[in-house]
Amino acid sequence: MREEQKNKGVSDTASLKRRSSLAIMCSLIGLVKPLLHIMLAAILLGTLRYLCAIFLQSWLVKWSFGELQTE
Repeated sequence: MREEQKNKGVSDTASLKRRSSLAIMCSLIGLVKPLLHIMLAAILLGTLRYLCAIFLQSWLVKWSFGELQTE
């Protein structure tokens, strides 16, 4: 009886169809849809952080060479 159960499990997994990579990607995108607003916020804030870092560095370089006019 145990041999039949073992063989049954093997044949069940062997009979499963292999999914294509496109099908897997579509299912992953379906899982991400409920978190779309969080992902968009992360993209927006990451881009803003990157731009602020660039602006801060250029401002510090100008300030260190005295190119900024202070009142």
